[in-house]
Amino acid sequence: MGLFDFFRRRKKADASAPKLREIWCGFQQILADNNQVMGLMGSLEEMLVNPKNLDLPALNSRIALLDQQVASLVAALQKISGGKYRELESARVRIKTAIHQRQEGAAPFTASPLIVRLDKADPELLAALGGKAGNLARVKNQLALPVPDGAVATLSAYKLFMEQELPDGGGTLLSRLKAGLHNLDLANEALVGQVSQELQHLILAQPMPPELTGALLQAAQRLAPEGGHTLAVRSSGGREDSTASFAGQYQSFLGVTPAEVPDRWRRVVASQFGEGAIIYFKLQGLLLEEAAMGVLIQRLVNARSAGVMLTTDPVGASPENLLISATWGLAADLVAGRVSGDEYLVAKADGRLLQVRHGHQEYL
Repeated sequence: MGLFDFFRRRKKADASAPKLREIWCGFQQILADNNQVMGLMGSLEEMLVNPKNLDLPALNSRIALLDQQVASLVAALQKISGGKYRELESARVRIKTAIHQRQEGAAPFTASPLIVRLDKADPELLAALGGKAGNLARVKNQLALPVPDGAVATLSAYKLFMEQELPDGGGTLLSRLKAGLHNLDLANEALVGQVSQELQHLILAQPMPPELTGALLQAAQRLAPEGGHTLAVRSSGGREDSTASFAGQYQSFLGVTPAEVPDRWRRVVASQFGEGAIIYFKLQGLLLEEAAMGVLIQRLVNARSAGVMLTTDPVGASPENLLISATWGLAADLVAGRVSGDEYLVAKADGRLLQVRHGHQEYL
């Protein structure tokens, strides 16, 4: 073999290796995640020093956050190594499952009312709202930024619905859903589609608890009295908008009247078991208890244009820049990935517009 042949072989073998910029960004991510992991482990040790004053919801929250950071660290290591350490993710899931089994004796839900107004969401209630609504409550109450009026059907409302006995005497709705997901083969697309349809139909056929229906109607009528407004009904999963973002996986409903809210609540919950959501859920190694769903009911702003802002540019992986993607109208199709929006790259430090990329939108 000649010298040129040797280098051609080396180049071909390394073609799939991560680029230098990817390695550098991944290394920075590993350092940041490792610092977060070490800090969380230290805080857990402090909490366990004095078990008499142990705050169980706070403990569970830190354990969940620790798992998110470890997952991010593992993903970054996989990226810079070209996928050499696949067993790390399996080990993380095994450890997480073992921890969850030890926690099963404790309630996985923070006790709360069935409905919590965004402007009344005290810090101790944030965990009961789910990721999306919890973040909105922080923005509204702690930062005093403008957020449309809203209320949240909490994880306790979800628990009340899921723990009802099925009319056929076959146990609770939750137990039937667990059985449907058990050992599901994601490689069998036809089976995933069939299971998805069966589980969604099961949820939609389940009667609503009267107290939940009443609470939803009361909250909706406060937000949209006498037809003066319509509402948005959206998911706020317990793990949504975290490392496992579930972006675009759950249904949202716009232009909802107060009378339609209970039905839309149930349809949002059923969307947890759409084909894409099931696959994402399984690939993330999550347990069904972690998919507990808060549902956000919010006064709809009839916007001229709308979109999404990411506080870190996901393409350039630059923490100094943020990315805004927007379209005309309410942006429901943008969020669902059916249209491409105009993208604006903005410097965080001074608000300078660094780059514009125009999308394509054929309808409002």
